[in-house]
Amino acid sequence: MDDEKIFASEIDFDDIAPGRRWLPIYTQPLHERRLRDYLMERKLPVYLPMLRKARYKNVRSNKQTYSYLQEVLRPMFSGYVFACLSIDEELVAWRSRSIVRLLKPELGNSVLLLSELKTIRQIEINSQEQPFEVLTELKPGRRVMIASGPWNGIQGVVEKREKKTVFVVNLDIMGQAVATEIDIATTKLVEMD
Repeated sequence: MDDEKIFASEIDFDDIAPGRRWLPIYTQPLHERRLRDYLMERKLPVYLPMLRKARYKNVRSNKQTYSYLQEVLRPMFSGYVFACLSIDEELVAWRSRSIVRLLKPELGNSVLLLSELKTIRQIEINSQEQPFEVLTELKPGRRVMIASGPWNGIQGVVEKREKKTVFVVNLDIMGQAVATEIDIATTKLVEMD
């Protein structure tokens, strides 16, 4: 399937049919797209967060090799796909042979997961204008929320590194984090308790 078309499509995380819930799915290595396509063919709600990366592509022509920079879409979280499934649909998903484990959040954590999915989607959209990187989980110090600018409403942790201000959003369910540089002079931060 066309990654660009899927990347640009709208996702409604709140439109959940009765009996379904959003689940993080840990996949076989390099099976994220395969599982996404498998679930989409079966008309099951699925979300694979993507990010743009630059890579060099080598082309051989007339005994000469040329390299050029190419922008590609890669899964944001290697080995993870999110799907909204019922118990019966989980069995259908297992038939894809791409799943290692279904991470089933407790009832209270499913609300947290839904909130984190919305945050991931907002970061994915904003990444078109400002690059970011995915990090392993950082233990939160003081939680803040950005109150102005394109990142408005996103909660996370501010960490300073070598005169750069790095804003980190922890994704508690997956044990990973997303980080980007923000300009504190033009961004209003509100402290969370």
